[in-house]
Amino acid sequence: MRTARTTQRTESSRPTREDLEAARASRLSDVIASGLRVLFCGINPSLYSAAVGCHFGRPGNRFWSVLHASGFTPRRLAPSDQRELLDLDCGITNVVARTTARADELTDAEIVVGGRAPRSRSRPHPGAGRAFAAVQLLSAAFRLLPFSHLPMHPCTIER
Repeated sequence: MRTARTTQRTESSRPTREDLEAARASRLSDVIASGLRVLFCGINPSLYSAAVGCHFGRPGNRFWSVLHASGFTPRRLAPSDQRELLDLDCGITNVVARTTARADELTDAEIVVGGRAPRSRSRPHPGAGRAFAAVQLLSAAFRLLPFSHLPMHPCTIER
């Protein structure tokens, strides 16, 4: 398995159909270091993200805006700025490493098994919180109620 392309595309550059198909054989590296305050966990990399070599890489993905709006970053980062998160004691990983066009291509078994990995990835970082990027992920990985039935609770994250 090869690692996702390391050269970053410009914001206006889009991967071709061939780039997207080639991305099926790619993996995105975790953005992780010791001493993290929080580890953001996606479901799995999209073909688009793998093709451009950036987590949450598709234009219009709300992850980067939400991260800024919630106070984790001093400005809205572009996907190509993902390594700057480490300076803010934040990191990114995925529950399942396999790239797909859509998350529903993953099997329940992949998600359940992968749900254990972010816990072990953050073990070297005592006190690091884990933030999951999708309620559906919590439901599948941790066998919770169907996501439409999960109660929403306000919470505070210390910075």
